[in-house]
Amino acid sequence: MITALKSAKAKWLRILVLFMFAISVLLLIAGVLYVNGSKMPVTAFCDEIGEYSLKAENEIQEFEFLHQFGLTAETDSLVCDTVVIPKNFNQVYNSYNRLQQKIGLDLNNYKGVSAKRRVYTLKDFSDDGRKYTVTLLVYRERVIGGHISSGVYGEEYLALCDTP
Repeated sequence: MITALKSAKAKWLRILVLFMFAISVLLLIAGVLYVNGSKMPVTAFCDEIGEYSLKAENEIQEFEFLHQFGLTAETDSLVCDTVVIPKNFNQVYNSYNRLQQKIGLDLNNYKGVSAKRRVYTLKDFSDDGRKYTVTLLVYRERVIGGHISSGVYGEEYLALCDTP
């Protein structure tokens, strides 16, 4: 009887050790996936300005981001909403992504995600009298895309490094 009791106790101890090992492995895998999935670039590079910061944790950092391109936004002009980057790009999105690639960004890395769309009116951007806006796409507190627009229907967007 004592041998049977010891055997049952040993069996439960082995099951408990295996269970704890399995839990440890699952936690390790979850941790690795979380860290790898949350890695966001901090900088990007474009020929016009060199390496620049992508940080956009708050409005001040968004203004600092714009200043890197020589842009100044009006502080009271913010429009904010959410857009979903499509999983499959059509011709329009492929063209828009080429605009992003011009400044060292690539929306292919963000297909299917929801991003904040932040739109500001630009100060002193052009001599033609029109009010231009700048749109930033922000995901996980990093700028992943953006463009300048005149607001005129049918006009092409400008890359953040372009001037009208």
